[in-house]
Amino acid sequence: MMDWFRSWHGAPTDLKWLNVARRAGVNPGVVSAIVWALFDHASQAADRGSVDGFDAEAYADFSGFDEQDIRSVVIAL
Repeated sequence: MMDWFRSWHGAPTDLKWLNVARRAGVNPGVVSAIVWALFDHASQAADRGSVDGFDAEAYADFSGFDEQDIRSVVIAL
């Protein structure tokens, strides 16, 4: 069985990612990808919606993004 979470139209290119990208010092596409990883994590959390315990190191290994960039995006959000 698959579980799902909802998003909104235009979410991957939402203009707010530009502000987050600027604050974090990364490209907006990196922000968008990290946000979706955070949404997925938060959707599955025991405390639904929480990003506590998000593994930036593991996501860096998977995504090829720099771990510090991921942490910077999380902080900027």
